[in-house]
Amino acid sequence: MNAPLPEAEFYRRVAYYRYHAEFDVNEREYKIRLASNLRRAREQIDLNGSRALGIVESALRSRDNNIVNWRLQVQLFKWFDKEPDEAITALKILWSENRNFDKRLLSFVEALRTAGIRQPGAQLAISSTLLMALSPEQLPPVRMEAFKSAMEQAGHDTLYSVSDTVQRYALARAFMDWMIQDSQRYQITLRDRLDSQGVIWCLSDGWKTIPVPPDWTDDPAARQALQDLEYSRELKELLNEPGSNELTPTEKDALVKARRGQGKFREAVLSYWGNCAVSNCSELFLLRASHIKPWKDSTNTERLDRYNGLLLNPNLDAAFDKGLISFADDGK
Repeated sequence: MNAPLPEAEFYRRVAYYRYHAEFDVNEREYKIRLASNLRRAREQIDLNGSRALGIVESALRSRDNNIVNWRLQVQLFKWFDKEPDEAITALKILWSENRNFDKRLLSFVEALRTAGIRQPGAQLAISSTLLMALSPEQLPPVRMEAFKSAMEQAGHDTLYSVSDTVQRYALARAFMDWMIQDSQRYQITLRDRLDSQGVIWCLSDGWKTIPVPPDWTDDPAARQALQDLEYSRELKELLNEPGSNELTPTEKDALVKARRGQGKFREAVLSYWGNCAVSNCSELFLLRASHIKPWKDSTNTERLDRYNGLLLNPNLDAAFDKGLISFADDGK
């Protein structure tokens, strides 16, 4: 086991990646899109199990999946082909939220073991990825080696300290929760477990081309001051709009973040559309979440509603925003 980093150095690295300009695109958005496709499989599992297996296979073959490697995919899809009924039943149990979580996970792990996938690390990678169909923010994917590196840096026992897949996933979730809580001491906000998982990936050399500069320092006060300035400008404009006095503080916060192109609106639109609604472009750096009914004309509910959003390329977004293009009710 490697020696843990000094606490200040550990959180310097956490802050660098969490507040990097490319963090959301590189560590959140593609996982949300993968989870959205897996969610479609879950929606189909009771209606058409074979179709659901096909959706899972397509999702895992996409570039959005970087957890279940090609060797595991071969084993998993072979199981789908040879024993589709068993695979469908196992997925139904895994995705059934009205049952005990650990028992569901254990049942799926046992199904993988029967199918010949016996390595706990492989079982964890597959299971945790498929669980994103329920919530990527609360049930993000886990790879053993990435968590081992980050947990060692933090001075924690690694996932290898427990033996079975269910225990390892519980320990991984506990470590992500600890990061969320403990980061607050350094004025670092990890919004959910998906943020924690993204930072863990970065800390384990997931961003090999973007190492933490040795002379970089985090300045929470300056960072917060800039955020407060941007936030206050948007809040002032929001408060001048009709009905703003009826909003709760939570609603105001969500609307301001949506107005700034942040927060749940973009992620909700991304989860619904996946790619550009017109061109099918999948490059996340290029995609913009555009309101269909303009912000100024929308109710507060409509401003956050994913059904009032389109995911568009920049040129299409600009043309749509200026009224140069529009869409019929059938999508044309």
